[in-house]
Amino acid sequence: MSGGVGVAAGSLARPSGSATGLARSGGGFASCELALLVVCTAAVASRGNRRLKVRLPMTAAWLEWQAVTKWYGPVLALDQASLQLGPGLIGLVGPNGSGKTTLLRLAAGLARPDSGSVRVLGLPAHSNRARRFIGYVPESDSLPEDCTGRAFLRVLARLSGDSALARVEKWLALLDLTAVADRRIGGYSKGMRQRLKIAQALLHDPWVVLCDEPFNGVDVPGRQQLWALFRQLADSGRAVILSSHQLDELERLADWLVILGRGRVLAQGTLADTRACLESYPLRLQIETPTPRLLAGWLLQLPMVQSVELAGTATLQVRIRQPQQFFPMLQRLVLEKSCPVNGLQILDASAEAVLQYLLADRTPRQW
Repeated sequence: MSGGVGVAAGSLARPSGSATGLARSGGGFASCELALLVVCTAAVASRGNRRLKVRLPMTAAWLEWQAVTKWYGPVLALDQASLQLGPGLIGLVGPNGSGKTTLLRLAAGLARPDSGSVRVLGLPAHSNRARRFIGYVPESDSLPEDCTGRAFLRVLARLSGDSALARVEKWLALLDLTAVADRRIGGYSKGMRQRLKIAQALLHDPWVVLCDEPFNGVDVPGRQQLWALFRQLADSGRAVILSSHQLDELERLADWLVILGRGRVLAQGTLADTRACLESYPLRLQIETPTPRLLAGWLLQLPMVQSVELAGTATLQVRIRQPQQFFPMLQRLVLEKSCPVNGLQILDASAEAVLQYLLADRTPRQW
């Protein structure tokens, strides 16, 4: 299935068309839906339930992209990108066009690299054996608008056997979809559609969960709920990879960050490593003071101050490094040198600042 269906089935090949025009009621199945189920059930029966009993492959790197290059016509999406990830809650960050979606699609087996290799749990990412361990949440969707949420999940669950079918109601409840489960998907809000895509990706109990911008259109309470869910999945021993434009949010909540730019992995590391990187990034401050010249003289003596500019009769703009060391020393100047400060504003949002810093610096970093 395309779009919102993702990789729910695991070992079945993806049909070329999308499952649109399915059941109009929550209870029964329309003729096209029934035909889909007949085909899928036959394919599942031919394999038995063996795939549900497969042992999880033991490998040091759960996901591995090795010197991967991917072109879309004249556009270079990934440029010799290499990355290894294990279990945990992992944030994938970068601007539009940085390669985040391509990296996830390659891991989900929905595209193949032009050069290099992609492996999931030691298996080729495009193989049916690997797909049974993967749940994929795409950024865009082509959900069947005339189908109900419950019927949609039941169709996908049947591809993965009775155990997945039994989990339909569980995920409807956990993702606050029970009340709208028998409503047409075409009437869902953006947030409901996002939660439905997440539900379909988790039906078959995957070990690797790939989410492309899962928070788009989700309100603040919904985001908190999804973060709690992703944290629970990661704490249970799974690899949960989330792509987002919001570096500040991922910085606070993810175990490991990967920053992409221009199709390359620019940096990766833990939260503590990220904060250390922020410490080395130049930070701009605006300080309001009735004694700007006196304060400027003292500030220029501090080793972490790079520059001081007079921006008005009572305003200084200061460029610093190592803010954790600077702010206690500024406090001492205020108390000991009679340099009062009436206001202080950080002109650079630190999370965005480090992203721009890395985008300007072409040297990949392993923190």
